[in-house]
Amino acid sequence: MARPLARRLEHVGVVRLADLVTLCNRRGRGWWRQVPRVGALAAQHIVSFLNQHSETLGTLDAHVTGVVPPSQRMSATALPDRDVVVPLEAIRLPQLLDGRSGRNRAPQSLCLISAEDDYQAIRAWLGRWPLRSETFRAYRKEAERFLAWSIVEQGEAFSDIRTSDCIAYCRFLMTPTPAARWCGPRVPREILIAGVSMSNPAWRPFAGPLSARSRAYSERVLRLLCAWLTDCHYLMTNPWDNVASRRVEVPIRQATTSSSRMTWQAMQVWLDYEARQHARGRLWRAALLLLSETGMGCDDASRAEVAKSSFTCGSVGCLEFDAARLIAHRDGRIQAIPISAKLQEALVAHWRDRKDQPGPVLGFLRSSPLPPRARDKALRGRCGYSPRGIRHIVRQAVETFSRSLWCDDPEIHRNLGRLNPDALPRAMLSSCLPAWTTVDDANIWVSTHRRRTPRGSGR
Repeated sequence: MARPLARRLEHVGVVRLADLVTLCNRRGRGWWRQVPRVGALAAQHIVSFLNQHSETLGTLDAHVTGVVPPSQRMSATALPDRDVVVPLEAIRLPQLLDGRSGRNRAPQSLCLISAEDDYQAIRAWLGRWPLRSETFRAYRKEAERFLAWSIVEQGEAFSDIRTSDCIAYCRFLMTPTPAARWCGPRVPREILIAGVSMSNPAWRPFAGPLSARSRAYSERVLRLLCAWLTDCHYLMTNPWDNVASRRVEVPIRQATTSSSRMTWQAMQVWLDYEARQHARGRLWRAALLLLSETGMGCDDASRAEVAKSSFTCGSVGCLEFDAARLIAHRDGRIQAIPISAKLQEALVAHWRDRKDQPGPVLGFLRSSPLPPRARDKALRGRCGYSPRGIRHIVRQAVETFSRSLWCDDPEIHRNLGRLNPDALPRAMLSSCLPAWTTVDDANIWVSTHRRRTPRGSGR
């Protein structure tokens, strides 16, 4: 291994080759992003070297190499056992623990849902929410944790769970043990190998012990799950009814979470400047204007589409509006939202960077190579940002704007801290009075407070 590369690895705490294997398995395919001045090509050579000496150095996991070892191919789709915990989609319940003859099962003739076992009952409950919504993902996480725990740790079916088991699960959430089975780094649930989507063998249900607030949330979701199954006469009783509800102190938030008009208007001027510089800036401007003007949350924005009758096809995709309208899917309802000319121009500029027809309003940038995770999603037909991805875009824009300002005013930084993805009010653009008399005043403020980059140092 070259000495400069060894020094770069040593800078992040990698002293031995065993440390390097541990770093790769902990971070996954993009482990090299944690090492300054190490690129994808060097990382590929390092992974090949480690694979050649896997017998002495240790085996790299499938989420690093992209190839599932033969010993793990069955475990990725098998039922949970004493060594393996898999995501909900890959769970195959054993016949003795599928809940068909559970002691808490109501008579089948009274059941209001077409579920023969516990897995189908949980899927029926999750089917009440859109597949890509934040609620679905949050509830699925809690349900799959509890289902896997009841089988792996308790050796009982979900419909056999009693109140004493629920109390034991509350204690388990404080310290999920054994940690090797239940805890691990955050990795994708699925990996794409040879065009086939498989469960990621490195996936674990927990990243570590849960906080008191997270434990209270988990108990509340499971209480709702069992209550719904009881109302549908799948379960006779709710085992969580006799479990004391956990009370957690929540910090009191201010009545308004919006930033001040001056900070927000200054950021709009900065977004216009960044949009003229690079494609990432145009994505930032489109995302923040979309959230602030329409009042949509990240979940709605990830599923928003362009009204099919509102644009005409140009030379490069459908880029010109006739009547600017967006279609938002909110709680199962379809709503047409008119947008301003400024947001229309920002979206069109973003679509030109994508070099694609506007399907999802916020889609992956096509003008640059997609990261592996985004490429896997695109191959599965998902071409837009997820709600989590949109939140990341907003946070990245706010952090970059904060670093670009040469200003230590605590009020401005306090306002930027309030500028979160779910608190971009529509009133900032419409009903509020302008904080400056003219746009020129805003440009002067930003140019005065922008941090100057030394010549030759790059952006």
